[in-house]
Amino acid sequence: MGINPMLDCIGFEPAEGMALLPGDRPPRPILIWCQGAWEVFKEFTHSIAHSAVVHTLVVIRSHYPSVKPEVIMTSFARGMSLAKITKLEDKVEEAAAKLAGDIDRFNVGGNNTE
Repeated sequence: MGINPMLDCIGFEPAEGMALLPGDRPPRPILIWCQGAWEVFKEFTHSIAHSAVVHTLVVIRSHYPSVKPEVIMTSFARGMSLAKITKLEDKVEEAAAKLAGDIDRFNVGGNNTE
């Protein structure tokens, strides 16, 4: 309820006394801008998750070339239980944090390739 007055103050119309230039985009309501930002954010987070998985699989393959992506895509190895999976997750937590830190999320360089 308190946000409605604020939204009434936000607009993308030109300021009073100003006019849109021929190259300007037409004004859009704030909710359209917010929905667009949400879609861009979802695409960004999906892209980061994809990059993290690719990076992790490349690191695994660099150490274990015989591990094929086709095998990894089938799910966990036979005999894995929820308890075993949880134990493995606990063991790899530190490595996962390190690998996530190596991902260049904002295109500023600094990837660790050693």
